[in-house]
Amino acid sequence: MERPEFWGLNPSIKNFFYLLAAVALFAFFAGSYNKLKRWQTGLKGEPGEPGSGSMASFAWQSFKTLFTSGCLFARRSFRLSRPRAIFLMAVQWSFLILFAGSVMGFLDAHIFVGFLSGKPYLIFKCLYDIAGTVFIICIAGAIIRRLAVKRLPSSGYDYFLLLLMFLVGITSFMMQGIRFNLMYWVDEPFSPLGILFKTLFVGMDSSVYETMYSAAWVLHTSLSLLLIAYLPYSRMFHIFAAQITTQAAREREKAAGIK
Repeated sequence: MERPEFWGLNPSIKNFFYLLAAVALFAFFAGSYNKLKRWQTGLKGEPGEPGSGSMASFAWQSFKTLFTSGCLFARRSFRLSRPRAIFLMAVQWSFLILFAGSVMGFLDAHIFVGFLSGKPYLIFKCLYDIAGTVFIICIAGAIIRRLAVKRLPSSGYDYFLLLLMFLVGITSFMMQGIRFNLMYWVDEPFSPLGILFKTLFVGMDSSVYETMYSAAWVLHTSLSLLLIAYLPYSRMFHIFAAQITTQAAREREKAAGIK
């Protein structure tokens, strides 16, 4: 059993994916560079600030602070609200697992071909689907909360980002449900939401399933790459800034001898 990266797809769809991926990655890195450059300009020159080095070191500092205990376990949020902290942890951990899974999928398809097979793939599949389910539930909860609590500051951009993330998660399981209807897959028992979507598409011809799968794959891939391209320009990118400022505050406290 191997990971079905491009299973059943026309070669022209693969070419479309590579072209769209190149555009999305360019937009992501260009936006990230501009955002980090502005942060670095604002921080540079102040004692103990992480922006006092080169752009490369600043970008590395921005990235690695995401994996500090304070960020991974939302320690600052726990002091204010335990439910909010648990929610933030669920979103961040599920997002990181999905991101790591996407990277592993790329490596499996293009560099270390076939290393995600057999039991390693099933373990990967189980973790990935649990993270995907948690992520969808959290994003749906965030949308409902913003609609229900009127005092929360919200804009069309906030709803667009949340809806985009929700659709990326849902279309992934939609693809699985369609794929499970075409034939039996060993990974089926490891995807409860995939099985749920399978029941929504029963009773169709195999040719219809094949067309639906290709359409769902294109939709999911397009939404995923749109999310990647949009992230540096969205408010979600503030998770980097929050960790940078937190780290900078700690450095200032150390410099001042405050424990």
